[in-house]
Amino acid sequence: MMRAITLQSPAKVNLHLEIGGRRNDGFHDLCSLFQIVSLADTITVRSLKDSNNTCSIHGHFSCVSEDNLICRAYRLFSERYGLKTSVEVTVEKRIPEGAGLGGGSSNAATMLKSLRDLFSVPVDNAELARISAELGSDVPFFCRSPLALVTGRGDKVLSLNNPRTLPLVLVLPDFPVSTADAYRWLDEKRGGDYRMLSDSRDYASQYKRSPDKWTFFNSFTPVLRERYPLIGQLIDTLLSSQALYADVSGSGSAIFGVFTDETAARRAALVLKGKKNLKQVLTIETLAIFPDSILQ
Repeated sequence: MMRAITLQSPAKVNLHLEIGGRRNDGFHDLCSLFQIVSLADTITVRSLKDSNNTCSIHGHFSCVSEDNLICRAYRLFSERYGLKTSVEVTVEKRIPEGAGLGGGSSNAATMLKSLRDLFSVPVDNAELARISAELGSDVPFFCRSPLALVTGRGDKVLSLNNPRTLPLVLVLPDFPVSTADAYRWLDEKRGGDYRMLSDSRDYASQYKRSPDKWTFFNSFTPVLRERYPLIGQLIDTLLSSQALYADVSGSGSAIFGVFTDETAARRAALVLKGKKNLKQVLTIETLAIFPDSILQ
């Protein structure tokens, strides 16, 4: 009998993101504070009767199915845990690509969790996080915790306690930013090695403060402001509209403003909706827990 499971696959924002120098393996060191948000894709995984080990996927993606992180997650899980059943996956996409919101990484982690729960495989989130690093640097975070300090190349995830639920205004310009381009522009601007400034021991205590007291930053923001003046204008508009903190998420192009008052967030969203060259303005919130799965 065919069974199915449905899970929300949440986006994330980088409340802080410091990018270090390029490592010998080609990646960059980083130190970042990740938190999941209420903007999410919906993923439904159905088991099929055949045992051909295939993963068919339905949804709007910019790459072929075989290269999609969801299908790659299925292949990884099948090889590690001896899964023989084919699956059909339906994805309702809401997280835009090229926005720095981690949609692809979240989808991969959500697929691993879905397969674990659908087929009752005895593996915990820590183990899923360990193997998920093979799929991408941000994937382990989405297997572990709604709030985490992420270091290394993005594969070291330290879960933090007491995540807060805060209103956000998320602004999506009508253009994506290539992650590879953003790293190249940052390297060109620095012109050499970069020594990390952050003291990771301070993040948990700083996160508890009012957002207007945060000293978080995003290393990409100065170069993105130069390349895309609209990004700087949107950050400034959020701050002048009572956002307590505003910055780029990831390597862009999404910008977010943090509020403590929902009414102020809604007013700011109305101001932003009057701007040109925007794809979307959303009023969302940070999440303190991952959404539950629905087993059918």
